[in-house]
Amino acid sequence: MSLDHSSALHELRDDDALTELVPPRRFLSMTLENYLPNPEFPSQARAVGMVREFVKGQGSGQNGGAARLFTVRRAARGSGEGRTTRGRGLYLDGGFGVGKTHLLVGAYKEFQGKKGYTTFSDLTYLVGALGFQRARTLLSRLSLLCIDEFELDDPGDTVLISNLCLYLAQEGVNLLVTSNTLPDRLGQGRFAQEDFLREIQGLAAFFDVVRVDGPDYRHRNFDVGSLAPISSKSLPSVVLCDPSALVVELSELNAILSRVHPVLYRRRCQGLSAVVVRSAVTFSSQSAALLFVSFIDKAYEMELPTVVCDIELRDIFPKEFLDGGFRAKYGRCMSRMISMNLEFDRYLKTNT
Repeated sequence: MSLDHSSALHELRDDDALTELVPPRRFLSMTLENYLPNPEFPSQARAVGMVREFVKGQGSGQNGGAARLFTVRRAARGSGEGRTTRGRGLYLDGGFGVGKTHLLVGAYKEFQGKKGYTTFSDLTYLVGALGFQRARTLLSRLSLLCIDEFELDDPGDTVLISNLCLYLAQEGVNLLVTSNTLPDRLGQGRFAQEDFLREIQGLAAFFDVVRVDGPDYRHRNFDVGSLAPISSKSLPSVVLCDPSALVVELSELNAILSRVHPVLYRRRCQGLSAVVVRSAVTFSSQSAALLFVSFIDKAYEMELPTVVCDIELRDIFPKEFLDGGFRAKYGRCMSRMISMNLEFDRYLKTNT
């Protein structure tokens, strides 16, 4: 099956774009009720309560228990009079595997009103596809926007999304954001440009911070280097010959991904039964590697059986990529590829 069919962005209508701002399949079972706080880390139970209050419009923050509410006036639709709106920001800070995404998805489900869920990367792609003006007009229809994994890999993207969030906040949109860095530290340690820091600090002023402590619940004890590469030649023909599967060499996949805008990856993957990436080699192009990361993110989120063959996963990204500014993206991708390869083995056992 081909992934490359009509990649034109004109097919991305505003209503379609909003419809796709939902938690992915992998996270559909997550709710605030089934988030299980670790009793050894009281901040987790505290975070559940604060998130629940936030989505009910009674957000409590760190400073004396009162949330920072910023009030603006905008023209009411259909009239020339201004109306008062309140936008609030809540920021979930913590390490990997403490359940920030779980809380974010749970908040999305519990919130009553027009809402959207996205990741920082997907949001940058959406703005790139629609244009800033169209994107901010579209997103200002929401009452709540949940943004997972706020990133700092690219200063241009960070300033872009910071400006978008500021605009949305001033339009009365509530923002619930996760990351691994406190808002007032975003940008520090990597970029020293004064203007950049000023933009990030301006965004930080709108958020109350909720710290979520604890160990990684996944307890990943395996080493990527201990996993033997999977040979595409060992895969059963029932998978390789499946007309609804995407069986493709890495070089061909990279060419396809370069022709399809990342905002359309999820749509392109719908209907696929599995993805087999053959003849994988170490990436030499950073742009190709980042598009591949976006594709893996989508396949992982959709629980699409996917396997990367013929290479040790630790070798797919060169050391200079893993040590560079996008190391968080590559680290997440490596972790997800490991999980997906293991899941693919279970997929084979149940489908062959």
